[in-house]
Amino acid sequence: MFLELKKIRNIIVKQLHEHIQRPVVMMRQTSDKPLKNDKIDYPFIGYNLIMPFKNEKGQGVYSNYEVDSTNPDFKKDIIKNLNLQVQFTMSFSAYAEDSISAKQLALDASDYFKHIGYENLVREQIIVVECTNISNRDVFVTDYYERREGFDVRFRTTHDIKARLETIEKYKIKRY
Repeated sequence: MFLELKKIRNIIVKQLHEHIQRPVVMMRQTSDKPLKNDKIDYPFIGYNLIMPFKNEKGQGVYSNYEVDSTNPDFKKDIIKNLNLQVQFTMSFSAYAEDSISAKQLALDASDYFKHIGYENLVREQIIVVECTNISNRDVFVTDYYERREGFDVRFRTTHDIKARLETIEKYKIKRY
């Protein structure tokens, strides 16, 4: 089954948000941080997709099957399908006002992917391959430190590449 990257991301983010009950936002710049009363709404999880689809070793599984043709001149077309197992990595960082809160939120999120989230994501055909150790990602912002603790998760899913081929159902051979 082919899953689009955006759909996969939405599944992962929604499930993590429901588990930790805190905002989970894609981080690109400062304006992406969740705000509450014009102040940053700590704690929260920020994430980045750091490695879109990486193919696993091997060639994948090839298959062919018939479907009704989109061309009125033909009855059937052939779908040639290549099914691959692909991996991608997401980086997660817990943002908080203090170090202990950042560590706790990162631990809760990491634990989610190692157990409950692992089982929930399997139902969506997304496998947690590896969850790295939590490490410090603090950053100095103007006149204070923003406390961050983070980890990376490597996921695996399937990716189908399809090609539609028209069949030759009528032909004439001219003899000279």
